[in-house]
Order: sequence, then structure tokens, then C-alpha cells
Amino acid sequence: MEKKLSPCAIALLVVIDELAARGKIASMDGLIKIVQGVVDSETEGFTDMIGFSSAISLKGKRAKNLLHSLVHQGYLDQRYIEGDYFLALRDSGRIIALENKAKVAQKSFKEPKLKRVTIRNI
Repeated sequence: MEKKLSPCAIALLVVIDELAARGKIASMDGLIKIVQGVVDSETEGFTDMIGFSSAISLKGKRAKNLLHSLVHQGYLDQRYIEGDYFLALRDSGRIIALENKAKVAQKSFKEPKLKRVTIRNI
């Protein structure tokens, strides 16, 4: 019996598929920045893409472990290019991405919650 994929894992697969549709490929760090909604010089062209900021709670080590798990489960393929590993979908990952694109689109473009002020002047 296959393990059910988490919403964050599905979001990552959809983002990789969307990048492939644009003729791009990303490393783990690049994918994490996109699903977290980080806007910088690398990601500013992807702010309108399905999956952008779809998993803002996904953080560093957990995100990388999730990506490694997707590689081991056969959803992703690693490609070594110019000193770094880049991730691409395998057929099984593409099927999951296409089935869940609409669901991830609903979760995309979220704004992070403002942090409550915990220290004030008296």
C-alpha cells in the first residue's frame, strides 16, 4: 500500500510541473523558496505561477526531507547540473501533479500571517 502524499508534497510536485511547462528546472532550495512565497531576484518571475506560496509553513529541513522522500518514492528524478542537483518529475509524479493542479491553485498566492506584537512600549 502506498503512503498518501501530504498537501505540501503535492504542492511541490505541481510547482515542478509548472516550472517544466515554462522550460525551467529548480534545485531543492529554489523549490522551497517558491512554495514558501519568497520573492527575490530568482523568484520574481514566478509569483503568478500555480503553487507559488502554496506551502508557506514548510521550512528548511522538513522541506528537504520531503523532497528526498519524493525522490526515493519514485515521483522525482535528480539531475546533476553545474555543481548542484536539480529536480524533475517522473511519470508517476506528473500524474499526481496533473490530478491535483486545481486543488493547489486554490491554496496558492497566500499571504503570510502578520506576527503578533509581543513587546510594546509602556
